[in-house]
Amino acid sequence: MRMLSQYLLALGAFSIVSLGAGCADTDTDADTDADADTDTDTDTDTDTDTDTDTDTDTDTDTDTDTELEFSESDLAGTWVGPCYPSPAGDGSFNQLTFVMTDAMWDLDYVAHGTDDCSAPFLTVNIAGDYTLEGASDVEDGARNGTFFFSTKTVTPHAEAAVGVVNYACGGTDAAVDVAFDISGGCAGLGAYPIADCPADYDIVKLSEDGTQLTFGARPADNNMCSEDKRPTTFEYGSMVTKQ
Repeated sequence: MRMLSQYLLALGAFSIVSLGAGCADTDTDADTDADADTDTDTDTDTDTDTDTDTDTDTDTDTDTDTELEFSESDLAGTWVGPCYPSPAGDGSFNQLTFVMTDAMWDLDYVAHGTDDCSAPFLTVNIAGDYTLEGASDVEDGARNGTFFFSTKTVTPHAEAAVGVVNYACGGTDAAVDVAFDISGGCAGLGAYPIADCPADYDIVKLSEDGTQLTFGARPADNNMCSEDKRPTTFEYGSMVTKQ
């Protein structure tokens, strides 16, 4: 449960040359006209070259501005992480499942009682909108992402889990397999009220084949509630695989 508390804290707690004509004698006119024609051709070529160069520059700038490795549509789908033992050493095993569209995210963070993650003890669900911003400075190909919170609940799956939820959140209304609203916060589980922490400021990267999504490593205090709290590395960050 310590690992669950830490994760909840973080979650509550991815821009003409003009041509002139002159008058002269007839013979001179012919020469002048010829010269004028020559000048016209020369000027026309110059204009054409100039315009071409301008277009090339514009295309180059556009490509630079939009050159990002992946977009929100690449994240749409279901992503599941491995079943892993809690680093807290409390005997629990944890698993993450993300269901994403090109605009919304939905996370189930499940604590299990068995090492194959087949016996759920309780599930924390967090959902909301998200946006991907520009490229991240942390790693080539990565992007900044902001994951907003619309709802946060915890669902106990056993009587023992009911007791944990009631005690941790200071309530008496938790029930087996019934989602318990913690959008207002749950101090015992380290969940910030959405009003105080409306989003998680993260970094994300997608593997070249588009099958593995990695989030930034959470800081020691698990506070990612503001722009200046974005992770600075992917090492030890959560990785999930597309199903």
